[in-house]
Parts: sequence; structure tokens; C-alpha cells
Amino acid sequence: MATETAAPAPGEPMDVNSAVKLVLKKALAHDGLCRGLRETTRAIEKHQAQLCILAEDCDQPDYKKLVEALCAENNVNLLSVPEAKQLGQWAGVSLMLTSSQCRLYTVQDEDIYCCSVHAALQD
Repeated sequence: MATETAAPAPGEPMDVNSAVKLVLKKALAHDGLCRGLRETTRAIEKHQAQLCILAEDCDQPDYKKLVEALCAENNVNLLSVPEAKQLGQWAGVSLMLTSSQCRLYTVQDEDIYCCSVHAALQD
């Protein structure tokens, strides 16, 4: 079970994982988040992605190689997070799992290996 950490006070330094979590939360609230390989690659190729986040525990080398190459080719910033499960929680996949309206996702889909933030989120 993941523990919630308090957000640092304004003006205090923030670690990378806290910053990524905050960015994903804002992107999710403004419908500016692509989750999974298909949505992320589409956003990168259309030059809509501003930031891409890839899970380090991805066990598929071709998956990682594709995302890294697309980001390099299209000048998209790439960050890594330690776990796919953690990335799935931050990207709101676990929220979809508990929603009674969306039954397309199963418990195994809670971990995602990559997501991207749209360029529409400029602030």
C-alpha cells in the first residue's frame, strides 16, 4: 500500500518523484495525460507530448527501446520512475479501476509502463 506524503511548502525543494506525481495529477485533472504505449506513441509522433515517463521495471526491452527512440527523435523529455505500479497509481489508472462506470480495465492493468503529458499543459 502506497503512503501519501505531504506536499512540500511553497518555496521548499521537491524531490523528482514528488514533482512527477504533482505534474501527473495536474495533467490528469486537465485531460492532458496519455497512458500506455499506444496513446503515448501517438502523442509523441504528433508532437503533442511535452514529457514522457517510463517505468524502470519494464521487462520488455523493445518497449523501452521504442519509447526512448521516439523521445530522442522528437525532442521529448524522458523521465524514469522506479515501478510501473506506482506510475499507474499516479496516472490515475487505479481510479478507473474503482469507477463503476468503467469496467474495461482489470486489476492487472493497474501498472503501466509509460505515459506522456500533452503540450497543452504549458503552465
